[in-house]
Amino acid sequence: MSAANTKKRPRARILRSKSGCRTCRIRKVKCDERHPACGKCASTGRTCEWFAPESPGVTETSIERRRILPLADGTILERRSFDFFASRTVRDLAWLFDSDLWELTILQLSQSEKALRHAAVALSSLQEAEETYGMPISKDRAGDVRHRFAARHYNLAIHYLSEGMCAGAENARLTTLVTCLVFIHIELLRGRYEESLTHLRSGLQILEGGRAKASGDNGALEDDILKAFQKLDLQAAHFGEPTPRPRLVLSEADDTTPGGPSLPPFTSVSEAKDQCDILISKNFHFIASCGEQSPQERAQYKKQLVARQAELTNLHHVYLNALFKLANSHVELSPKDRRGAMMLRAHLIASSIHLAACLAPNSNALFNQHLAGFKDIVALAESLISDFSTPTSSPETPGRRRLTKERMPTFLTDWGVVLPLYFVAIKCRDSPTRHAALNALDSWRHREGFWDSALAHRIASQIVKMEEVGILGSGAVKIYDDVDGDQGSEPRSYLGTSTRSSGGKRKKAVAVREPAAGDELPGQVRIGNTFVQISEDQQHITVTLTRKLWNGGGGGIQPDTAQDDEEGWVTENYQLTL
Repeated sequence: MSAANTKKRPRARILRSKSGCRTCRIRKVKCDERHPACGKCASTGRTCEWFAPESPGVTETSIERRRILPLADGTILERRSFDFFASRTVRDLAWLFDSDLWELTILQLSQSEKALRHAAVALSSLQEAEETYGMPISKDRAGDVRHRFAARHYNLAIHYLSEGMCAGAENARLTTLVTCLVFIHIELLRGRYEESLTHLRSGLQILEGGRAKASGDNGALEDDILKAFQKLDLQAAHFGEPTPRPRLVLSEADDTTPGGPSLPPFTSVSEAKDQCDILISKNFHFIASCGEQSPQERAQYKKQLVARQAELTNLHHVYLNALFKLANSHVELSPKDRRGAMMLRAHLIASSIHLAACLAPNSNALFNQHLAGFKDIVALAESLISDFSTPTSSPETPGRRRLTKERMPTFLTDWGVVLPLYFVAIKCRDSPTRHAALNALDSWRHREGFWDSALAHRIASQIVKMEEVGILGSGAVKIYDDVDGDQGSEPRSYLGTSTRSSGGKRKKAVAVREPAAGDELPGQVRIGNTFVQISEDQQHITVTLTRKLWNGGGGGIQPDTAQDDEEGWVTENYQLTL
């Protein structure tokens, strides 16, 4: 054979598809591009992740959509932490709802702004530590290498931010706001609520100080930042001050103001999320204002308050119907959008129940009318959580069922399942339902902005215990740890059924005094309002509880009823240190 024939032919250049999943492209294997999970990922049990499709004809802003490059400078650990931030942290924070602010703006600005870059490295390092050691992060791990590394970069971020502000750097206002946003999440991961509230108030103060002169593009960016702070403000309203009252209220643009029942159906879950956030924000402000009013003011403005309550109630029904139509439309929702729609429904139901009882703040009996809604919330949350562990069939072994579990994020910046489940646990007096809410809270340890699932479970469990065991001194209820235990002459059970605690022990609640009619929880043990305060040393959680009892002049305090006479109520406050 001649030399010409034996000469190696140049290798043909292979054009790789750019439409395969992210996982296969990283592994450098051929992807069959099957949705929602490609064959390679399904057969190996890997999480199948897809790149977001590029939208044609999008007007470019001052923050260009460009490839995120690895850090060119910094130590190996710094580059690794930033890569974790880019690939994991921003996606976890956004979770079910895509966020250009986190996944685009903050990610790209952190490559050019030193303060933001160091803050991102600190945040991702703390998230890694949380996933390694569990949450919440405790003070005794402050000397851990990851914590020291995060603290050093946190201090560097503060230094460079102060330096840029003093020098009057270009876009200093926007850089300060987005860096402050990251600072809030750093302190939340460290379990330092007071410091995170301080950063939140600083950011709100900048935003309340007026808008900076900016181009249309930066103006849109500031709108996104404003929404992020408003949502955290709404979450933080339960901490730090006796009256839950957010400083800012989410509002819609003039040309997209939600109407009445003629509101068109949502065209996407993202659009539904924006509108539901606005409605829930307005609802919370209305409920807070009702709680701040004196009995005389509520009587004076009763007509206006009832009208506003009816208007907001109607909007809740409209939005829930629009979500139902979206979920059942001919357009097939992705698993992510389906979960997002489920979560929005849970929040809207909780918001509507809270709204229904806000004009009678002294009565907890009104919540008894909403058992079906409480059960719906728990069912939606349980379905959402269990959705992360579903049986699938491998294309390589058809017919064979296998269990794949998608990684559940430990840290979100937005609403999740914690607040509606906490609401059910403290307001629903049906024992099986509230214990199901507690179990769901305990099954997924994670943080949603200011709400820590472990903290919410801890507080709600104590409230349930106080009501069902009768720690408030009424002696109205007793719980037997073992349903087969010696119960003596057992009175009639008013809680109806046995429940299973998270520890696996069976418990049964029975009344040891004359129970209320039916299966209702006696009014004399009902808890009203709760106020949470966390000490500066993070070692003590003080929960102030209120119960309001009717003393209508009959010689004794009676169970909670829907009485209108404000003067007949007796308020008792209790403080717990957890």
